[in-house]
Amino acid sequence: MLDYLEENDIMVYVISSIMLYTAFRIGDVLQLTVRDVRGDTLIIEEGKTKYLSRLHKKDLKERKKRPRQPKPPREIDIHPDLKRILKEYTYGKSNSEYLFPSPRDRNVPISYSQANRRLKKAGAAVGIYDMATHVLRKTSITMVYEKDNDLAEAQNYAGHVSPTETAKYLGLNKVLRKRSIKKMDNLTEKRKKNRI
Repeated sequence: MLDYLEENDIMVYVISSIMLYTAFRIGDVLQLTVRDVRGDTLIIEEGKTKYLSRLHKKDLKERKKRPRQPKPPREIDIHPDLKRILKEYTYGKSNSEYLFPSPRDRNVPISYSQANRRLKKAGAAVGIYDMATHVLRKTSITMVYEKDNDLAEAQNYAGHVSPTETAKYLGLNKVLRKRSIKKMDNLTEKRKKNRI
């Protein structure tokens, strides 16, 4: 699919590459400016964190509760392959531009629905009919987990609060149950052997 995107939709190719190399959410990726990707690291204050922070501040006002501290911005080193892709894509662009401007108004980023629609179109062109933007984030986190089966590393990479959240996100509970069932001895065979 990435080959198809590189040939037919360079903007969605770069969006997909960023998501696969960083596991950032689509809403956070779409807000990037050229300046954000010109260094060696990507630093993003995630939209989900901003939203939770606002909720906690509202809670403090209404119920006089102490809000939880918001998570710090996520910082990820830019992989050399991604750096090359970004360098080519941003060539000749000014630092203040959105990385993925809307075709209608260059002063706003492309919308989530438009990015998702274009990604689905690319997926369908190569025979992937359940493609969506969040699939890229999940794929990225799964690749990190499968490299060493290290749940703590995948949790850190995903920016999740707990390993339980990451296990649930990756569907590991189902996988572990299947693995456990396969490890069980065949009880029927054991009973037959004991009777003889």
